Amino acid sequence: MATDLIELKNLGKTSVQWLNAVGIRTLEQLNDIGSVAAYCKVRDRGFKVSKVLLYALEGALSGAHWNDLNAEQKARLLKAVDEHSPNGPTAPVAPTTEPKNLRMLGIADRSVAQTTANPWSAHQIP
Repeated sequence: MATDLIELKNLGKTSVQWLNAVGIRTLEQLNDIGSVAAYCKVRDRGFKVSKVLLYALEGALSGAHWNDLNAEQKARLLKAVDEHSPNGPTAPVAPTTEPKNLRMLGIADRSVAQTTANPWSAHQIP
């Protein structure tokens, strides 16, 4: 049986790097924490993950390809992720057209033109 994470079914270089970044470096550690908690740790660290990572982790622990998990297993995993989230079940996030960097700076209510305009652009060089 594989003991190195990269040797497990469904896990590639990127997913193993994400796991390493949250302190999961061995199959034993992954087994101890479980697929749901491991997924949540990676997601909460700020990596852009999809539910496929959750399925891949579960499949890696059970030796199955992630796409072979049935709909009931996938639904159970998603429910467990919602329950594991610090604020309870996740609410859908409203889409926005504002640039992310402006939202983070707290100036999302200004137009992009106002925040990025060059103050010297109005002056013409003769």
